[in-house]
Amino acid sequence: MLSYTVYHGMFLSSLSSLLITPSASNDEWVSDTSRRHKAHIRRQEVFATGQIGEPGHEAADGQIDEAANGQIDEAGKSQIAGIDPMVKIFVYELPSRFNSDLMSMTSWHESSYDADVHLHEKLMNHSCRTFIPDKADFFFVPVYGTRFLHKTLYGDPNQKKDWYTAANATADLYKSVLHYLDHWDRGASRHIFAMTHDVGRALLGTNEEMNDVISLQHKGAKPSANDIIIPPYVVPSPDPWPAQRNLFAVFRGSMSDNRYHVRKALLAKYHNHPDIHVWDKDADSWKAELLDSSFCLVPSGLEEWSFRYYEASFRGCIPVMINQDYNTMPWEKMLRYGEFTLRINASESSWFDNL
Repeated sequence: MLSYTVYHGMFLSSLSSLLITPSASNDEWVSDTSRRHKAHIRRQEVFATGQIGEPGHEAADGQIDEAANGQIDEAGKSQIAGIDPMVKIFVYELPSRFNSDLMSMTSWHESSYDADVHLHEKLMNHSCRTFIPDKADFFFVPVYGTRFLHKTLYGDPNQKKDWYTAANATADLYKSVLHYLDHWDRGASRHIFAMTHDVGRALLGTNEEMNDVISLQHKGAKPSANDIIIPPYVVPSPDPWPAQRNLFAVFRGSMSDNRYHVRKALLAKYHNHPDIHVWDKDADSWKAELLDSSFCLVPSGLEEWSFRYYEASFRGCIPVMINQDYNTMPWEKMLRYGEFTLRINASESSWFDNL
């Protein structure tokens, strides 16, 4: 039987192709899509041949437990050679109250948190989908928990916004879906939930029977063994990158909560700086400012992960992550973040000097 690590790596390979968002109006993005597709094929070859790593490169997330020396033993090779390297995913068809009924509400929140919706849409027509449960490696459960949470919090303007009530209602929603999972006996660890709110798998509440499910989430601070960190849904910027940038560094974002002390420290230090611009309010000019700056500050907010990182990356602005806890990034063992990202540990007293 294949180890869970093999399946985990195969799923990562397929998932990476699902999250590509090509744009016909952007030739560079289409070219990049082709490059990523070739990389995806290469990862499939890795699983088929047993060649885990290349000299000088980190091993992929699909590294086999027993292959510490970079090679799979003969038994492992025969296991892998006999399967389709494209993982097979069965998509549950759930009552509409778990997903499509929640699409009626739109707000600014969904622009950052709708990766679960888009992932579901792509899985429905992707080649990795299987309609035969017995052939499935994994089972995708399309519950739009983030939209349900936001609908509970913000859907009624006359209703008090009570986080704990909304969080408990969301946990109850996840618990109720178990009734519709006919293949739960295949194991919780084969069931995939996209939990794309800031809190990640905490949306499950105290549902212990769901502890082992795979959580696709943006939150990378102290992830569990079954968490897979994915990027948020980002539409590539149609704006061309400028040949020259006039600002050194920029940041815009909320600072209204006491937990935003990293952001408040930046505002206090740089509010009048000529080359480093820090504002405490969003503005329509934000995207243009990203294009005009060499570095983009990405300080932690309520959570360690930030959508700002991806906004900056898509506009050629070098992200400077400022976190108190180490935040695992999507496919961190495959991508060399150190080559295009700066990290500052805000838990150190000298972090301002490091900046």
